[in-house]
Amino acid sequence: ADKLAAQLQMSKSTIGEYRTIANNLGETGMQAFQAGKLKKSAAVELATLPEEEQEELLKQGIVNHKEIKAYKKGKDVPKSGTMELPLLQFETEQEWKDFLLQYPSWTIVNKNKMTEEILYEYRLINGTRILVREFPYTSGEETISCQEWYLWRPEIWHFRNARVSLEDVIDYMRNENE
Repeated sequence: ADKLAAQLQMSKSTIGEYRTIANNLGETGMQAFQAGKLKKSAAVELATLPEEEQEELLKQGIVNHKEIKAYKKGKDVPKSGTMELPLLQFETEQEWKDFLLQYPSWTIVNKNKMTEEILYEYRLINGTRILVREFPYTSGEETISCQEWYLWRPEIWHFRNARVSLEDVIDYMRNENE
């Protein structure tokens, strides 16, 4: 990034903004950006939203930075994507597993077009986050969807240290709800 910034005579943060736009802005947003209908600051802000929401805002003519920020602030979902977990009382491990495998309905906190990864989050009342990183994997001629599970407790500093198995998440949830 330093070399690229020097070559283009731009700051590293500007290069980072263009990368955010390139990796996360949907096709319609990219067309609007390239046509000059969407300024860089608005494109960066828009790129933080899921593609479906990007499309909806563009259809409504919401194309400036302040309007996009106001939309994000006024969304029904809390700004941080917090969903409070009710006291779930499942009897069997299968019931817990069924609940956790509904992760595609959780908050999407990151969507990377280049790597085709989606990061889903479910925040618990105690500050712990259940995260699922979903990504495609090709084995031979077949492409399959893979998941990595993370249990990011407040005392964990680095994302990689939160990596666990689905079974670990189930055990944690059972213990928390006893």
